[in-house]
Amino acid sequence: MPGKLQKRLDKIFICGLNFYRQKFKQNKKCVIFIADEMSPRIEKIGYALKRKGIKIVIFLQKKGIEEVVCNKENVYDKMYKFKNIRELYFLCLKFKPLVYHIFSTCCVEKWIVFLIKNKHHIGKVVYDPYDIYRDMYGEKNKCYIKYEKFCLENSDGIVCRNFQTQYLKNKYGYCFKGKRLLFMDYCWNHNSPVKYPKADEEELCIVYGGRLLPHRSNNLLSQIEWDGLSSWIETTKKYKAKMVVIASNMTDKNEFKDFYRLAKRNPNFILKGKMDLNALIKYESRMDYGTDTFELAKDQKKSFKDFNFAAREKYCATNKYFDYIDAGIPIICGRPSEMLGRYLEKYGIVFRCTLEELPERMDELKQRRNEYAANVAKARKELSIEKQIPRLIRFYKQL
Repeated sequence: MPGKLQKRLDKIFICGLNFYRQKFKQNKKCVIFIADEMSPRIEKIGYALKRKGIKIVIFLQKKGIEEVVCNKENVYDKMYKFKNIRELYFLCLKFKPLVYHIFSTCCVEKWIVFLIKNKHHIGKVVYDPYDIYRDMYGEKNKCYIKYEKFCLENSDGIVCRNFQTQYLKNKYGYCFKGKRLLFMDYCWNHNSPVKYPKADEEELCIVYGGRLLPHRSNNLLSQIEWDGLSSWIETTKKYKAKMVVIASNMTDKNEFKDFYRLAKRNPNFILKGKMDLNALIKYESRMDYGTDTFELAKDQKKSFKDFNFAAREKYCATNKYFDYIDAGIPIICGRPSEMLGRYLEKYGIVFRCTLEELPERMDELKQRRNEYAANVAKARKELSIEKQIPRLIRFYKQL
């Protein structure tokens, strides 16, 4: 009985709030972000929107509150916490912004589905999935697939940080009722270290900055990652170059003991732990090229249950590439089908090289690093979040 009474009281309260809310004037200079946790993407977009005079209000799930590490004044104006759908819905009804911009992980939360179902009460809703769940992850959960499909097909707009919605449209016939915008993570382009030209005889340094999958875990992707990394290390060792890995998730030394052993046996392999953004950019700026551990993996045709590796390597995008651009270093790409690599290639900042070609092209990597670094300095301005943010503002206004 108390539950039913609470629902009736909520319904009466919502009706009254909706009636009162009709008198609100829409604040076209306000955007509300809703997320379960903070991320570099939220910080970048919030920072750039504020620089354009947009007021940013964030609704954040309590479970993610410890993740707020950004500078309040630079990224958002006000933050509210919510712990359930009821609290979130009441928060939404207290505002009338230009849009509600929802940032989602691939494991779609119920509250996102609820807000999109009730968008006619609260206003325009933009859905921004960090990654797509269907076929892009090894664990198949029908509930997540159902939620994801509903959110993608029924939101007023989709902001895509990668190309994965194209896969869903072509493979499964998803019909997106709202507008779509390709809006990647882009780079900060501030406080970026200056790159100085290197002589041909100077040592070549390649870096990977991102998460590592523990070796010998049940995740089959970890074996692809390990095999690819091992091959790189052997090649760099032979040609007296360095391979540097900055692992963002290496907190348990026992879990990553194989990587520590690999580093101990190979002086040309340097293993680093997590760094804050400024330290990361500064350190990576000393390198010559950045890459991804899957880029030069040997076996890309392994079969995974409920996981389409070919689709992921083609349509996926990664934030680390924009960290490299921030640091002023070009990118090594080895997968011919990768759409992000093709997108960045037009800026002259991608060195195309497969695993098989790597030994024969080490000298070319050294000789052309200054040429590519000069291209990155130009591309960084064009690919900065501040340069790109007017596209997102126009998108909001067209919904």
